[in-house]
Amino acid sequence: MKNLIVVGDSFCAGTGWPQELARLLDLNLLVAGFSGQHWWSYKHFLDNLTSEQLDNAALVVFVHTFTQRIPNLNEELSKVDFYNPDLNKEIDQAVKLYFKHIHNDEYGEWAQQQWFKEIKAKYSSKIRTIHLHAFPWTWAIRDLLGGMQVSPNLSSISLDEIASKEFRLVHDSRDNHFSSSNNKTLARELERLYRNYSQRDETLDISKFDLKSTKWIKEHSQ
Repeated sequence: MKNLIVVGDSFCAGTGWPQELARLLDLNLLVAGFSGQHWWSYKHFLDNLTSEQLDNAALVVFVHTFTQRIPNLNEELSKVDFYNPDLNKEIDQAVKLYFKHIHNDEYGEWAQQQWFKEIKAKYSSKIRTIHLHAFPWTWAIRDLLGGMQVSPNLSSISLDEIASKEFRLVHDSRDNHFSSSNNKTLARELERLYRNYSQRDETLDISKFDLKSTKWIKEHSQ
């Protein structure tokens, strides 16, 4: 059986669309979602796959997170609310001090561009790749990736599902930030895109999703 590889952040960390997509495509699932973590975490996962696992891949789905996260493999970072750190905890203090004294936006953006170029060379040029963008900010550099680029960004769909007033998903208890129904819808949409695959920009059919609003999709449309 061929492999479906899914990597990214919390949008693929729970049970839902990756498992359903594997079932729809009759593929063996290898999934690694790192909640609240930098893309370095799923790069590390991919780098440790065997040649056999990659050679047997029918599809790789990336969920691209934003570059401002801390490049680290420490899963404890995912428990820190960067907007409201608990300064009674050492790791929260470390996060606050990192962003105050160490973090550099220009370096982070440059590093993510190099990562996207690596994805194109190692994956998109050899395997079918579908690129989901968790947030709006990676869409502008999508041409570096190759493969199929999918809009709108997942956070906008997730926020419109619950008609959120803020562009934030901290402490969200939904699997992959979607209802069970919308997890299944996303899987069916990705199945459709896979079966009609080519290296191009594509759009999810938003009318298929159960949404209470389209505010964030409209404000952050790509």
